[in-house]
Amino acid sequence: MRRANTIIAAAILILFIIHGVFGAYQMMGLGYVNIKWLAYVMVVLIVVHAVIGFYLSAKTHKIQKKSGVEYKAQNRLFWARRDSGIAIMLFLAVHFISFTHNTDDGARLYRFDTFRLIGNILLVVSVGLHVLTNIRPLMISLGIKKAGSILADVLFVMSIVLIVMAVGFIVYFIRWNVM
Repeated sequence: MRRANTIIAAAILILFIIHGVFGAYQMMGLGYVNIKWLAYVMVVLIVVHAVIGFYLSAKTHKIQKKSGVEYKAQNRLFWARRDSGIAIMLFLAVHFISFTHNTDDGARLYRFDTFRLIGNILLVVSVGLHVLTNIRPLMISLGIKKAGSILADVLFVMSIVLIVMAVGFIVYFIRWNVM
């Protein structure tokens, strides 16, 4: 189950980068590529990843309770990983609300207001935290030798991608509310 979750996490990361970069360019008005199907595939993978994560977390929590030793200070990183995943799920709801609204006439967007901007920026931040805390174990699980040597490169690329996404949301907000 952990191996499947590793492969799912890697696929989510790749799809997230593609979705985020193309989405940011679209929100900035720089072009359009129809990748809606990609978002749906990613949602399915995220749900499976979350279910596996909840199951494994509950199992770990049960073992900790049974043993009577939780090692809270030593497990901060473990719980930061879980909490950032939960935050992602909450902010994904804001993201869905922001960009999916169907009427009888077809798909329509809601006004991209301050609430939606903040919710989507917090989604980017929570994904950044989740990736930051999970990228080393993901690389090790994938069998990448010398994970430390390319870790900085991966984190740098993810930083750039997350900044592009945040800028995309900000430009989109400005386009909705100023122009």
